[in-house]
Amino acid sequence: MNNNIAIVVLAAGASQRMGERKQLLNTGDKTFLEHSLHTAKSITPCTVAVLGAYSEEISANTNLGEIQTVINHDWQTGMGSSIKKGLEYCLLHFKHPDAILFTTCDMPDINGEYLRRMIGIYSEGLYRILATAHGSSAGIPTLFDNSLFAALSLIDNERGAKNIISRNRKNTLVLDPGKAAADIDTPAQYEAWLRDQLKQ
Repeated sequence: MNNNIAIVVLAAGASQRMGERKQLLNTGDKTFLEHSLHTAKSITPCTVAVLGAYSEEISANTNLGEIQTVINHDWQTGMGSSIKKGLEYCLLHFKHPDAILFTTCDMPDINGEYLRRMIGIYSEGLYRILATAHGSSAGIPTLFDNSLFAALSLIDNERGAKNIISRNRKNTLVLDPGKAAADIDTPAQYEAWLRDQLKQ
């Protein structure tokens, strides 16, 4: 089963708990956003970043290469608005995607191997949703089959795609990447992540 997969990198938030732009935090040789974009681009050329808060500053300080960006002016209303903006872009600019994989830039330990694993399982044709375990809930990165695009276009901005996942549990596989699923939201979490990188 050959699949045409698009990837949307969600990076519209204001990073209020961090106190600085998470998108521009350093991983070593790349910013968080550059790392996520590089990972996505290594999988598919059909990659777009959704920016919102401080979009001009973030764009000016990010090596985007050939990756396109779209601005979500409603970013304050919740992640759902960015999911819909990314979906809209994919349907307008990428030719008939079989599925869209939504990821984010504040999970620097999510790598290409994990995203390829999601896509590989999807290509077997058994599941319409591949999601990532976050404790007892399922979330980003999440892959949605094109049969769910209409439902995605109608999601609540604040709740995001949670209702779609809950309504399709029989068609959903939740993967657990362990510590890689941790997102970096605060200065303490970032400092701990940096210390872990030095140990490797």
